[in-house]
Amino acid sequence: MKRNATLFLISGAMASVAMGAFMTTQGLYIMCLGYGEELLGLILSGRMVAGALGALPAGMISDRYGRKPVILVTTLLVATGWLGQAVLPHPTAMFLFSCLVGLAGTAQWVVGAPLLADNTSAGNRHMFFGLQFALMTAGMMVGNLAGGALPDLLLGRPGNWMELASRGLPAGPDLGRAAAFRVSLVVFSLLTLASITPALMITEARPVSASSRAPLADLVGLAGRGEVRGLITYSVLIGFGAGLVVPFFNVFLSEKLGASPNVVGLILSLSNGATAVAGLLAPALVPRLGRVRTVVFTQLASIPFLLMIAVPPWLWLVGTAMFFRNALMNMSSPVAASFSMEIMEPHLRGTTSSLMRIADSLARALSSVCAGWIMARWGYDLPYVLTAALYMAASLIYYRQFQHFGAGRPGTRPSALRPPG
Repeated sequence: MKRNATLFLISGAMASVAMGAFMTTQGLYIMCLGYGEELLGLILSGRMVAGALGALPAGMISDRYGRKPVILVTTLLVATGWLGQAVLPHPTAMFLFSCLVGLAGTAQWVVGAPLLADNTSAGNRHMFFGLQFALMTAGMMVGNLAGGALPDLLLGRPGNWMELASRGLPAGPDLGRAAAFRVSLVVFSLLTLASITPALMITEARPVSASSRAPLADLVGLAGRGEVRGLITYSVLIGFGAGLVVPFFNVFLSEKLGASPNVVGLILSLSNGATAVAGLLAPALVPRLGRVRTVVFTQLASIPFLLMIAVPPWLWLVGTAMFFRNALMNMSSPVAASFSMEIMEPHLRGTTSSLMRIADSLARALSSVCAGWIMARWGYDLPYVLTAALYMAASLIYYRQFQHFGAGRPGTRPSALRPPG
């Protein structure tokens, strides 16, 4: 069991390096091609809608036939999607390949939490979820650095990591920069493909439920459960808030504050580094606060730093606020993920994970379109205020819905409890 979990962590860490690089370069690449924020929002939105469409089938298939086949197929599709966006920079092609990435990438996320839950015990489950979060976030950090540095290296101007002055993106197409970004995207697409190697070594028995359960019966049963409705509501609010700002962090830093790709990569990398360390520290709060209060407390604590990002014109202060915002908002993610799997029976974990992902993806898709429209007309600040309000509402709803689960403390049996509908 531990071997499967370890192999999955290695594969996920490799893929997260590539994902971090794409997060740094994709928006800048699109802007270099001369496209604006509205097209960027549309491309990101398409990816999230496609992810929502693919989440439920992926979860149900993995519950019925196993997690490994889904992981292998979706890794190939994600690599294809990223590569397609690099070599075919036409808006329609980029939109379609972005949808492919969303479809397959969401399926990977859906399957990941159930796979870890299936292959860990109650005694080490929190450790593995925390380690997964830390490794993936650290991989994103490395990818942010590489994604910011490689295009400049290809242009023969590696830049200065301490540079805070503007070199900004041009108003129109910059084909030299675009070519550098394109080569970088190809390189990281190949890294995504290489991440399939550890996943191939996972050994998995066919689930018992594969021959005896009707998937639609599970889905109908889940729809009537109060805890599932609570998880979905929470996912919608968090997803809508995140979609307003997170996909645009790189463009915000570059367009509003004039940061170079190198500096954008450095800031995002340091923020992810803080998040990785914080994710390892979060389990220490659980014995004192309980799992539910740990999630709520850390997310509420991040809101002041989120608002600080939009206010000052100084890059160093925005970078510092982003550092603390990312760490606090995301540090309890492994606690929340583990908790959401523990309150569900094993044969329902994939489907439950997919429903949460659908809610998150649809909300992010809609809010990304809204964010592009808002930023093109009213600037980059308003989405941060809206996100703060949504995060606060989500945290309060989460606490109200799940506070009855033994305060969310380890040692309780949450699957035997049912909060008021």
